[in-house]
Amino acid sequence: MRCEVAREALSARVDGERETVPSARVDEHVAGCADCAQWYQALQRFTIPEIGEPLRVVRGDEGPDLVEMMIAARADTAAPPARGSESSSRTWWLMAGGAAFASGALAVSMVVTHGSVVTICLFVAAMLVTVGLTVRARR
Repeated sequence: MRCEVAREALSARVDGERETVPSARVDEHVAGCADCAQWYQALQRFTIPEIGEPLRVVRGDEGPDLVEMMIAARADTAAPPARGSESSSRTWWLMAGGAAFASGALAVSMVVTHGSVVTICLFVAAMLVTVGLTVRARR
């Protein structure tokens, strides 16, 4: 049996519709096909979160089968954010920008105070922090 035929029958089974091929043949195929078994398990786990019941599809007319898209969409939203994700990178860049602003303020302060030792030390520390955060943000 082709995977496409088995998946169509499994989709009908989950939807409470009549299967297009004998269920024993479909079960036999699923037992021997790891891809279809995984697909069927993912389909069975697909629920409407607010209701907590299995998804039932009511077809008014024949249209495209959206099961694959729905499973993929759920998998995308359930996946944890990847390390170095965009939001994490943005946070590092914001911190680097804040440190750069502090460095600029200290540079102005050095000019105004004619380079007091404390201001110079703070400026050097702020510059080091800015460089470190910028290097981290670029990773």
